[in-house]
Amino acid sequence: MKMRFGIASLSLFPLPLQTVFRKASRAGFDFVEVFLLGKWNTEKVSRAIGRAAILGLELHFHQVWTTESSQAKEKRVNQALTALGRLPRQGYNFDEWAPKNAIPLVAYADRIPELAGRSGVWFQSIAEQRMFDDPTPRLSFPDFLERIRRGRHDIVFDTMHYIEYLRGESGIERSTLIAATILDEWKKFWTEFSTQVREIHWNDFSRERNFWPGTGTAPLRDFAYTVQKSGWSGCVVPEVRPRLPIPYGAEDLLALRKKVEEYFR
Repeated sequence: MKMRFGIASLSLFPLPLQTVFRKASRAGFDFVEVFLLGKWNTEKVSRAIGRAAILGLELHFHQVWTTESSQAKEKRVNQALTALGRLPRQGYNFDEWAPKNAIPLVAYADRIPELAGRSGVWFQSIAEQRMFDDPTPRLSFPDFLERIRRGRHDIVFDTMHYIEYLRGESGIERSTLIAATILDEWKKFWTEFSTQVREIHWNDFSRERNFWPGTGTAPLRDFAYTVQKSGWSGCVVPEVRPRLPIPYGAEDLLALRKKVEEYFR
């Protein structure tokens, strides 16, 4: 089975989903990973899946965050999104923002105790932080490893968030790890858990996040070799920061897809 490549809807924020689907289809992506901004119900999920299918796309879905569980530097933006009904308030009803037919669903690691028995959930290698002024994770990194080891849960390995997680706090800008150490940590995780990984979030970074692949300092090419050598085939999503005020066009997305595919040739 060959690898499949997707684009995160958040990389094309604030475009409407139908426009995201059209751009992703023209660029040759296999699927779109939809961040569940705004309340969703089963009917809305089904309509989105149908509209994407017409364009030859599948959908994956991604849990969203709250103001309190995000970094302090993003507080004002997230407060605005919350006021507009795009992000949930603390203590929200999870099913109102992630219906059970929204699968596969990427959920944060701290949701393992709640969602471990729910079909189609893939747990990301990062937990939400406790509060916007407390960057420690709600589920500790050692507890995450123990839970996925014991429960054999499906995993989404995020190259950037994983480094934040093993350091015990969100915010890649606080990391002082060099590329060689990052690669060693990635390889260590991959050796034990690659058979559980369903998707990789292909994030390039430096002291900032979500760079265009190849423009940061993350050792992605060396890690791609490790992934290939292991015989893994799954889903890969390059997560790049949105380009504002003019979002990426179809040519940009085509270049992005080709760039990521090149890592695995």
